[in-house]
Amino acid sequence: MEQRLQLLKRPLTQHENCVEQPLLHGLYGAWTAKAIYCKRKGDRLPRICILAEVQVVYSNLRISSAYPTARFEFPLVTICYIESHCGNLTVKGRMFYLRLRNVDHADEARDRLRFLVLRQRVPHSILGLPFEWQVLPAKKPKHSFAHLQKYSNLNFLRNAFLDIKCIKKWKLRQ
Repeated sequence: MEQRLQLLKRPLTQHENCVEQPLLHGLYGAWTAKAIYCKRKGDRLPRICILAEVQVVYSNLRISSAYPTARFEFPLVTICYIESHCGNLTVKGRMFYLRLRNVDHADEARDRLRFLVLRQRVPHSILGLPFEWQVLPAKKPKHSFAHLQKYSNLNFLRNAFLDIKCIKKWKLRQ
């Protein structure tokens, strides 16, 4: 019985001259970038990191940097815009903005990433799952005076401003 179980096991081949790097299962693309600029919707300040490794693992874009140590993960379905220019790669979604500086083979990385995003959207739509732009409400344009509305409840400021206006008009009439 023990001999049968041993025969069912796959024999492991060990080559002394061959050095294999362990590959991450589900890795569809990997690139390096010298610097990244990442701004997410809830963050007040952007994160700027250097020596970053960009990977597409299963259905996520995973970015890990050396200094400062940071790790970002974005689903491929949420990516709306991918463009490369002069070795820089720009990736945008509705909730994030990502700029990768000095990416090795930026044009190939852009094309591969576009293909992977499209390939991920197909099963997402077949399953009937809503996309991010269908779930989130559209942005309303801000008016230029929107920042002044918080002061509109302060009557003493309004009255002081009107008093100054009246005094100026009164002086001009005289």
